[in-house]
Amino acid sequence: MNRIFQNTLAGCLLFIALLSAQNSYAQSPDNIQESDTISFRDSIEPISLPAFCDSIFYALKTEDFDSLKRWTPTYKVIKLLLAEAEMEEMVYKTMMKAKTIEFYLKKDYKKLEKELKKSNFKMKDMVLINKQHQIITADTHKYSDVKLQVRYKNKELIIAFRAIELSDNWYLGENLKTEAVPEGFDQEAYDELYEQKLKEREKRLKEKEKDRISDSIKTVKSLEKEALDQKKQEEQELKAKEKEAADKKKQEEKELKAKEKEAADKKKQEDKELKAKEKEAAKKKKQEEKELKEKEKEERKKSREEKKKKT
Repeated sequence: MNRIFQNTLAGCLLFIALLSAQNSYAQSPDNIQESDTISFRDSIEPISLPAFCDSIFYALKTEDFDSLKRWTPTYKVIKLLLAEAEMEEMVYKTMMKAKTIEFYLKKDYKKLEKELKKSNFKMKDMVLINKQHQIITADTHKYSDVKLQVRYKNKELIIAFRAIELSDNWYLGENLKTEAVPEGFDQEAYDELYEQKLKEREKRLKEKEKDRISDSIKTVKSLEKEALDQKKQEEQELKAKEKEAADKKKQEEKELKAKEKEAADKKKQEDKELKAKEKEAAKKKKQEEKELKEKEKEERKKSREEKKKKT
C-alpha cells in the first residue's frame, strides 16, 4: 500500500489487490455472486474521512461484525471502478479480492474481539477520546492509517485500521488491531476530556429523558383529550337517544289519547244511536198500545151494539 503506483489503472488494481496480498483465500467463479456483496454503501453519499472514522467507531460499539462489514469495498464498487478496464483477467482476479478483504477483516475482528474480551474491555461502552487520520497519497490514490484512542472505565487503548479511498468515498481496508497508548501523553488532559464527554453524554441522556417525559406527557394529554372527546360524544349520543325515546313516548301517548278519544266518541255515538233506537222503540210501543186500546174500545162498542140488536 505504501508503494508508488505506476499508472492509474494498474495502480488502482494493485491498490485493491494489496489489501489482501498477504492472504491466499481462493474462490471459483461460481462462488462469486454480485448480490452477495452489494451493501447499502453502494448508494450512500460520499462522506469525509473524519465522519468515516466516527462511523467505524460506532460500528465497533455495536459488537456486531455485520455493522463493520458494511464499510468494506463491495463487489459492485470495484466493478464500477474498473468498468472501463480492458484487462479482463486482472479485473476478474481483483473481483475475487472483494471477498478476500471481508474474510481477513473478519479474522482481524475476531482477534480484536478476543483480545478486548481477555482484558475485560467492552466496546459497546467505550468512549472515543481522540482520533488520528492523516491522509497519505500514493500516485492518485489515497489511504489513511487511522488510530482511534478509546477508553473504557480506567483502561485506554488504540484501535487501528486502514481506510482507503475509492471513487471519492472511504472504505474499511485491513490491519484492524489494537495498540497500546504511547507513553508521554497528557493523562490529565485526557481525563478532563473524558469527564467532559461523560458530562456531554449525561446531558444528552437527560435531554432524551426530558424529551421522553415530554412525549409521555403529550401522549397522556392526547389520550385524556381523546377519552374526554369520546365521553362527550357518548353523552351527546345518550342525550340524543333519550330525546328520541322521550319523543317516541310522547308520540305514543298522543296516539293513545287519540285512540281513547276516538273510542269515547264512538261509544258516545253508539250510546246516542242506542238511545234513539230505544226512544223510537218506546214510541212505537206506545203507538201500538194506543192502537190496541182503540181496537179494544171499538170491539167493545161493536159488541154492545150487537147485543142491543139482539134484544
